[in-house]
Amino acid sequence: MIHRNIWESYEIKQCNFRQRLLFIGLITIADDEGRLKADAGILKGNLFPFDNFSNKMIEEDLKLLDNINLIHYYTNGVLPNKYVEIITWKKYQKVDHPSESNLPIFENTSRIDSENFSTNSNSNSNSNSNSKIQHLEFVYLLEEEYKKLIEKLGENKTEEMIKRLNNYIGSKGKKYKSHYFTILNWLEKDNKKNINWDKFLGEDNVK
Repeated sequence: MIHRNIWESYEIKQCNFRQRLLFIGLITIADDEGRLKADAGILKGNLFPFDNFSNKMIEEDLKLLDNINLIHYYTNGVLPNKYVEIITWKKYQKVDHPSESNLPIFENTSRIDSENFSTNSNSNSNSNSNSKIQHLEFVYLLEEEYKKLIEKLGENKTEEMIKRLNNYIGSKGKKYKSHYFTILNWLEKDNKKNINWDKFLGEDNVK
């Protein structure tokens, strides 16, 4: 059952249409403990059989849902096995006579991060964490993530987005698992809201 309070969720409001539909779809096909296998191709076939979504898009959406704390997206250390665990499952879902899940539970060291598959090696986890570079007071990006943003947006726009995220974290106290994917998510939303006012109003009417 999908709880009606889902539409009041701050996390849900951060998602675009496809990501919201994916999350609801995950709820409907999860086992009695809120876990399921997270093969992007299978999920696409089950939830979006006639939509023009690539497997990569589904994988990126799963990472974003993990980033905003709606799901855990993880591996049992044996790639390519991937799984999802819905974080608020027990809060909103009541299953009569639930069956025990035969899927591995989520552990912090098994999380799939924003760029690579993490493993059960603590040294790998610490290495990824230590390689992040601080930007302003609160934003942390891997060097590779920062370079990707520069290539995609240019230096000025990248610094603008970093400042925007930094100010938001500083004022709201929000925590994100990946600042890189948070910036990409904001950019996608900005693009959907963007209106060419010069064309809409006519160049002569724009001062």
